[in-house]
Amino acid sequence: MRLAKKFLSLGIAAILSCVTIMASAAEPTIVTDTENRAITVSGKIEGETRKGSTLIFKLTDSSDNVIYADYTNSKFDENKNVVYEFEKLFLPADFVSGTYKVYVSGAELAEPQFITYEYSGPDRVLEVLKALSLADKTGSVLPLQTDGIYNYVILGVDIAEYNGLGETGELAFENIMDELAYDLPESYLTDLEKQKIQTGLTNLLAKYRRAIASGYFAVADESGEVNAWIEKYYDYLGFNANTEITAVLNATKSDEDFVKRIAKKTEPMTIEEIKDYMYESALLSTICEKTDGEVKNIIFGFPTYFPIDEDAYDDLIPADQAKVIAAVSGKSYEDCDAVVDKFDEQVKLLLNKDDDNKGGGGGSKHSPSSGLIAPANKPEAVPETPKAPVFSDLGEAAWAEQAILFLNEKGIVNGNPDGSFGPNNNITRAEFVKLIATAIGIDASDTLPPFGDVSADCWYAPYVSAAYKWGVVKGDEYGNFYPDACITRQDMVAMLYRAIGGQASDNDTLSFTDAASISDYAKDAVAYFNKLGVVNGFEDGSFGPLNNATRAEAAMIFYKLITAEL
Repeated sequence: MRLAKKFLSLGIAAILSCVTIMASAAEPTIVTDTENRAITVSGKIEGETRKGSTLIFKLTDSSDNVIYADYTNSKFDENKNVVYEFEKLFLPADFVSGTYKVYVSGAELAEPQFITYEYSGPDRVLEVLKALSLADKTGSVLPLQTDGIYNYVILGVDIAEYNGLGETGELAFENIMDELAYDLPESYLTDLEKQKIQTGLTNLLAKYRRAIASGYFAVADESGEVNAWIEKYYDYLGFNANTEITAVLNATKSDEDFVKRIAKKTEPMTIEEIKDYMYESALLSTICEKTDGEVKNIIFGFPTYFPIDEDAYDDLIPADQAKVIAAVSGKSYEDCDAVVDKFDEQVKLLLNKDDDNKGGGGGSKHSPSSGLIAPANKPEAVPETPKAPVFSDLGEAAWAEQAILFLNEKGIVNGNPDGSFGPNNNITRAEFVKLIATAIGIDASDTLPPFGDVSADCWYAPYVSAAYKWGVVKGDEYGNFYPDACITRQDMVAMLYRAIGGQASDNDTLSFTDAASISDYAKDAVAYFNKLGVVNGFEDGSFGPLNNATRAEAAMIFYKLITAEL
């Protein structure tokens, strides 16, 4: 008959320790978890075994009087080992400190497994908290043992973990413990109220974990050690806050460049120094390993770390802005100042080039937030239509003739061998990507696109690769780009939005009659460009998000972006 799953003379209330029993070990191990206040008994059975056999767990006092009992069935783990685990045992807050015994028995075991368990209740924890408080106030060291019991173990500290720090790690640990000197309120010294004891214990363990994380951070000088540190200690330092910088850190912490940066630090740091070092490493790793579009967002998104000359960058034409980002990205920098120096140096070189070519006239004013356009007053005069070859069929889209001729003069669009332009023909995804790369000036020298349906010998391969690196295109879940498919109006606008780093505001709303048909990923882009007057709807008030875009429509959008400061 199953023994009652309860304390025979005690109520269940709080958790205190975590006990792990390995049935194959001569002396089962005990792992304490004082803060969570729980006992979990588990183990593994080796030899001729089978799953599903019944095992009995008993907790007794030193005279073998049964205090608690439970049963469970063994099972297979992922390696086909026979294992068992009993349900968590909760101990009441007034459970008396002392020496207890844990037994596990059953038909699968040649003999009962037995281990002595030293339980430290709130009374014993309070004594250690008193000693620690006194040590903090007098500058002395907490005694390692009290009545033969390790104080660190009583407080839930793994003494083996502390001993593994080494000299450098111990120094970092002690510095943090001093920095966060724990002050136990006087009421804790006399009041045995259980909640106050638990509060003091929780605060202490949080302090210990930050200190131990700092100690191991100081000695993690290999990639494997850094990855192990991230897995075990990362959360101890409070990197779970929902901020922009922690979002970058969380997205970068497993990147190779980031791990190498963490491994090369050479001295103990305070907690704030560790955080700053990790934040800066995350930003620099993004610049080293991510797309040009992401690099641009990082540089302009964190001005405290990257105080670049935005006004000077703002004076560059779009193609030169893209060249600045391309020159900065993909490289490993010592610190953020080196990124700023490289950025400003490239801007200065390109501005000087403009001065040489235009007699110091500079260039069109462009916004760092968009990389292509800046909110301003529209110029009084539209640029004069350049002289260009007259395509034979521009009369089919007279409203776009000026835009087409202008872009052709700039080498951004071309016609067909027969002298036509095909203004009302649908534009493919590959053709539109080339248009983006050419208009913005993205380096298209890379011919190794990441998509399964874009081979390296295709004419559009370098443009697709460049757009991918810039963060303009991503492909679908199957890794395909569909280069020959016609591009829809909403996809055309969404690609442009990503290309220029557009940032829609809460005031950018959709007023089209078919706004509900615009996909979520394109709504901000459509609202943003519609507010600026770059894209418009049809006479019936609709936008036609799923309509195929034409060559004339694409030409008009780029013409507006390039020739007008909207």
